[in-house]
Amino acid sequence: MCGIAGFSGDFSESLLDRMNAAQAHRGPDGAGIWHDPAAKIGLAHLRLAIIDLSDDGLQPMWSADGRVAIIFNGEIYNFIELRAALIAQGDCFRTQSDTEVLLALYQRHGADMLDKLNGMFAFAIWDRDKGDLLLARDRYGVKPLYHAQTPQGLVFASELKTLLAEPGVSREIDPNALALLLTYIWAPGTVTALRDVRKLEAGCAMIVRDGGIDRVWRYASLPANPDDRPKAVEPTAARLRALLEQAVRRQLIADVAVGSFLSGGLDSSAVVAYASRAYTRGRMQCFTLGSEETDKGLVADLPYARVAAKALDVGLDEVAVDADWFAAIPALMSRMDEPIADPAAMNVVQICAQAKAKGMKVLLSGAGGDDLFSGYRRHVALAMESKWGWAPRPLRAAVSAAARLLPKKNALVRRVRKALEHAHLSPDERLIAYFFWTSPAKVRALTRSSYDPATPLREALKDIAPETPPLEKLLYLEKRFFLVDHNLAYTDKAAMSQSVEVRVPFLDPDLVDFAATIHPSLKVRGREPKWIFKKAMEGVLPHEVIWRPKTGFGGPVAKWLRGPLRPWLDEQLASDALDDQIDRGEVKILLGELDAGADDAAWTLFVIASFSAWRQSIA
Repeated sequence: MCGIAGFSGDFSESLLDRMNAAQAHRGPDGAGIWHDPAAKIGLAHLRLAIIDLSDDGLQPMWSADGRVAIIFNGEIYNFIELRAALIAQGDCFRTQSDTEVLLALYQRHGADMLDKLNGMFAFAIWDRDKGDLLLARDRYGVKPLYHAQTPQGLVFASELKTLLAEPGVSREIDPNALALLLTYIWAPGTVTALRDVRKLEAGCAMIVRDGGIDRVWRYASLPANPDDRPKAVEPTAARLRALLEQAVRRQLIADVAVGSFLSGGLDSSAVVAYASRAYTRGRMQCFTLGSEETDKGLVADLPYARVAAKALDVGLDEVAVDADWFAAIPALMSRMDEPIADPAAMNVVQICAQAKAKGMKVLLSGAGGDDLFSGYRRHVALAMESKWGWAPRPLRAAVSAAARLLPKKNALVRRVRKALEHAHLSPDERLIAYFFWTSPAKVRALTRSSYDPATPLREALKDIAPETPPLEKLLYLEKRFFLVDHNLAYTDKAAMSQSVEVRVPFLDPDLVDFAATIHPSLKVRGREPKWIFKKAMEGVLPHEVIWRPKTGFGGPVAKWLRGPLRPWLDEQLASDALDDQIDRGEVKILLGELDAGADDAAWTLFVIASFSAWRQSIA
């Protein structure tokens, strides 16, 4: 796990030092830069040593013949098998690192090497003979990679703000990105809040030549191919168990101690169950938030985390949620690499800070389980469409109109309203609407923009077969956008701010591919989400952990904005950072709704305030 940065174009070597300084938290164990003025290529690297802790693992790393150099962020979980195969073909290795394996694979297979990798990564490979700079990102987007085109050439880095070390990268806001952030609380696809900065999408690679992008392509597509008929429950559950256990074992590979998040939810508990069995460095240490406070209609995690820790015989550090925790949220929103408005990022920061204090560099996470096996409320709501989705459009339009009249104060009524207010739309448009946190109409009023924020998701649905079952379409959008551009994004930024690597066993390719084949009727059964996964974990986890009510990894935002965070909210809403972006009359309306008890307004206001804080941080 590391930080990478570099350029192709007419830039000075000093830019590499500035880029490393901007993301120094990503690599406290070593730094390196390399610059070839004639080729106009620069590479910068920061190291968080996880595998091969010796100086042999320092980067940029060169091939033995001096033809190819690499800077690499992440881990390749199958590098030992790949290394053995390369040795059998006659290759020799100087180190025990996965980085050197990537170099050897590239020399044998070129960019086709990407198909052979099981890991989380973002890397740049400079091929001196071809004059090509290859940039690539792992297939599920666990590791980030940003790039920006300037008049002098192209710059890239692990973090968006690192690119701002180059003055030629504009700080101008992308108005479409702001509309997307307000709609979803994340910006899908290649978009970032800055007009000139773009993300390389998950499963994609690009060739950069002579300071510009030569081509971009998707080397890995997400599966969306369930079996036509449901398979028998127990064989499906057994296969699921075996693949999760395999994934966890693969991701325990490290030359340092490995710990884990343990919220007491199904996903993190399942990961810990298999990790604690396979861990060879003593008793596994886990971390959770020491708070029983949660949002309306949800159940606190902490009691279940204690139950799971006791049953699995793992250590459990409870990270306190106190006044200092609240006081740190405003600073976090300013420090975030992108304007990601989710207090769950603070949870990650605090847990990783505690892990770091205990000497841990690596934590396992349960992220991805909901996106594979249908764990969100919107998945159950979609399943319930069978009770009304058949109705003719005029009737659905009447239901939609009635839903919009329902009050917003009661949590249950609010969920019913959200499930039905888009009933008048076509099936695919309803799928997209399940991701809305703020209605497009409200976003248009706030931003005075005519941009349709549904566009990126609508275009993405064209990449899978029209006859794909609705639940699988929804899960495709989860994996392609929500998981990558929100959950994984804030997790990487928050964890790496503390120099801690987070691994995601649920995103093992074999497990992801298998999950996509499971029939939708086994994922959501009645009103029970993640049904097949829960059945699979019977006998592995305590019954009360498996079948407990679900909660999120965030917090009661509305309560906080009416209480300890209100001064920060008012300060951000008054900032001139919003002057050219947000209609203040509409903001006043939202504040009135918040004060009147409408919790939905809280999230929109939190996004606006977080954007304001972030924009001031890059001024």
